[in-house]
Amino acid sequence: MKKRLLFLLFSSLVYAQNPNLTPSYQSFAGSPREELFVHLNKSTYIKGESLGFTAYVFNKADKKLFEDTHNLYCVITDVDGDIVKSKLIQVKNGIANSVFQLDSLFTSGEYTFKAYTNHMRNFNERNYYAEQIRIIDPNKETVIKQEVLSTKIDAQFLPEGGHLVANGPNVVGVVVKDSLGFGVPNLHGILKDSKGEVVTPFFVNKLGLGKLLFTPKPNTNSIPNIILRNTN
Repeated sequence: MKKRLLFLLFSSLVYAQNPNLTPSYQSFAGSPREELFVHLNKSTYIKGESLGFTAYVFNKADKKLFEDTHNLYCVITDVDGDIVKSKLIQVKNGIANSVFQLDSLFTSGEYTFKAYTNHMRNFNERNYYAEQIRIIDPNKETVIKQEVLSTKIDAQFLPEGGHLVANGPNVVGVVVKDSLGFGVPNLHGILKDSKGEVVTPFFVNKLGLGKLLFTPKPNTNSIPNIILRNTN
């Protein structure tokens, strides 16, 4: 009898400490998410130059421009994470652009450009944008190594949610950059399976951005093949 009473008491305590979380979860999952991509004019700067950028705010659910966003916070931090410069810029129809002057506040070294919205702070997901840049101060670096340009490209395939789900339609974002970090525009590509058969074609726009839709099968591999062909 004592054991039964103890079990009932324990069950009551567990139930009291774990209320129904479904409404909270549905509210969290149903909240709109912003996703951010920023295109910088380059990744290496001489002190005194301007860092120009264009930001695109997307709705994470449908990958369309998020027109409800109005403000974008942009900062440049040093290697210690301290903010060197910051600004708040206006977003119109999901797009914003501005310029940072790399003035006397900067010296030679590595810095990080970050952009985010206030709404992004409500979630744990890393939806903000961050990109490392290098600034060269000619008064401190008298010899600058000549950068050898490479014809290699960096193609990134980013599944929505971070993972592919078998036996269901998956949206995969495509980002194609050159060796300097600039988007490679207007390319045509195809996705092949392990047998070499075409699964789906895809394209990237003038910013080197695109997406593809396909259904992965268990225990099979799909291999992207990018064709360097201008789609214009």
